[in-house]
Amino acid sequence: MQEPIDLTMVAYRRTLFTERAIWYLAERTRTPYRLTVVVNGWDELDENEKDMYLMAQNHGTIDHLIILSENYGIHAAKNSYLPLIRSKYYVDFDNDILVPDLDPDWLTRMVDLMDGRPEYAAIAMRPQVFVGTDESKIDWSSGVADFPWVGASGRIMRTDLVKATGGWRPVWDSKRNNEERWICSKIKDLADCKFGYARDIRCYHLFGDDNWGYGDQPIEEHGHNPIWPPTSHYERAVDSKTFEPL
Repeated sequence: MQEPIDLTMVAYRRTLFTERAIWYLAERTRTPYRLTVVVNGWDELDENEKDMYLMAQNHGTIDHLIILSENYGIHAAKNSYLPLIRSKYYVDFDNDILVPDLDPDWLTRMVDLMDGRPEYAAIAMRPQVFVGTDESKIDWSSGVADFPWVGASGRIMRTDLVKATGGWRPVWDSKRNNEERWICSKIKDLADCKFGYARDIRCYHLFGDDNWGYGDQPIEEHGHNPIWPPTSHYERAVDSKTFEPL
């Protein structure tokens, strides 16, 4: 039997987003995996939100549930799961990423990318839009486009390199963001390696009602509706296997 691959997710509030992200993983991942979810700010959740996590753990959809009573920030949360990771590679998720429905599944494809490209320390799935980036200028010819760092949109990483860095910022500094720059720069200090996004493995990145990431730009220009619950426009977008913007 294949050894499960570790998947990790950090959540803070936005429980409906998290629930949908976990459901998509369960429905669309046929490669054996072990999911660890870290919940920041547990004491801020209502009883229904807490029940979602506890029921998912009882049903085996979440394998390890780490509860942090306060919001200690994303860096501290990621450090809390690091000792649990056992697989050669692991995949790091934000709690608003929907994986695609592919055959072979997305996880097998991500592992194959890493196996075939030992020079890469991390490869992330391609989100439906890169904020502030002209995609026409990205070189996708090799199947993986190189970036200085990659975000947690299904970011598969070499476990040995991540652990060798000692992890993310210390707890006292953990409320600062830019975790992707932090961990990728620390890995780069240790090894001559690359980071990139997969051309053909596309995820869908949900956004909150504050239009996070787009500033004052009109939402409709980006081909998806970030408001929960979903509209019919949203349903058509996330049900697409290619996750092409509408």
